[in-house]
Amino acid sequence: MRLYVPATVDELLATEPPRRVASTVTPALRSALPEEDDEGLELSAFLTAADLSALCLAESGAAPRRVVLAVEVDPGRVRPGSPSAGSAGVPAAADPADLPSVLGVVDLAWSDVVAVHLDDDAPDVAALVSRAADDEDALEELGDVDLLWYDASELPALRSTLSPEPGGPR
Repeated sequence: MRLYVPATVDELLATEPPRRVASTVTPALRSALPEEDDEGLELSAFLTAADLSALCLAESGAAPRRVVLAVEVDPGRVRPGSPSAGSAGVPAAADPADLPSVLGVVDLAWSDVVAVHLDDDAPDVAALVSRAADDEDALEELGDVDLLWYDASELPALRSTLSPEPGGPR
């Protein structure tokens, strides 16, 4: 099952992947967007994870770069339940009722990651990400900002590039 997990750069550098809600094409998303084809539904699920990443950044104070982990996991590794704002990895600023693609928390291993999506470090993107939690227009504008794509095999090099410490990830 393909899932999109919001993350931060700090979490990307961590030894263990984040434990957070995942976004995917769900029956609720299909009902909410009946005119969308499968590709459009996948994009919607991905963009939800990107928005959640921006909201997580605002709460954590982490570097203003959205991260979305594309993962493949067995559906049994997703803990069911309705996530609530402020818990289970859903930022307090998010309303779970408005997130039809969000599932429960997924238990991940780094080996589950098939791709990493990351904002570039352009100052204008960082400014948008920084404003996104308090500015609905900024969050909407971020939907038009493409994230960079990295294959899972590039994760060690990406972590080395992003790490503030000279030896790589923490």
